[in-house]
Amino acid sequence: MARIDWLTLFLAYSSPDGDPPEPLDRLAIQKGLYLLREVAQLPTEEAYDFAPYRYGTYSVDVLDDLETLVATGQLGQKGIRGTARYFPTVAFIGRAAVVAERGAPPETLALIEVLRALLRDLSFDQTLAAMYAAYPETGERTERPDYLPCGTRAATGDLATLFTPESLRSRAEVLLNRRAIAAGHFRTLDQLAG
Repeated sequence: MARIDWLTLFLAYSSPDGDPPEPLDRLAIQKGLYLLREVAQLPTEEAYDFAPYRYGTYSVDVLDDLETLVATGQLGQKGIRGTARYFPTVAFIGRAAVVAERGAPPETLALIEVLRALLRDLSFDQTLAAMYAAYPETGERTERPDYLPCGTRAATGDLATLFTPESLRSRAEVLLNRRAIAAGHFRTLDQLAG
């Protein structure tokens, strides 16, 4: 897959039993694509390049692709540049379905859903603290050092492990298992052990 395919899935993938994707802001998109790259271990040629920046990881290429998708009418944009929220058009959601069917692993699609839900629900401060807790190296140029693991506003409790690969993979696995059970497709302990 190309990196634009991962952006497409992140912004517009909708599982068959899920709700349509909700608008996301730039911070959520940037952090989500970084986490997707790290946790799903995307091949280098398929993933965006990120560098530490003012609020952690940042990719100019993500911003360029977002602007292209808006200019071509595939994404809508609400708000001004710094606070903009991006939402997929119906046609773009259809495009994401095609990309998903072309071979995105179910585990990765579930991870995308988990990331979007978490990033949609977390505040700016919570997102930074959780990112820096799991990936402190991403905060080396931050304007908010108080959110780094040694800072006064560092993540604590569940927030401190929220974005670790183990936590995110577990949440995606739970989502897949719930769907399998709901569909009547589940394995017994004996089947899992054998």
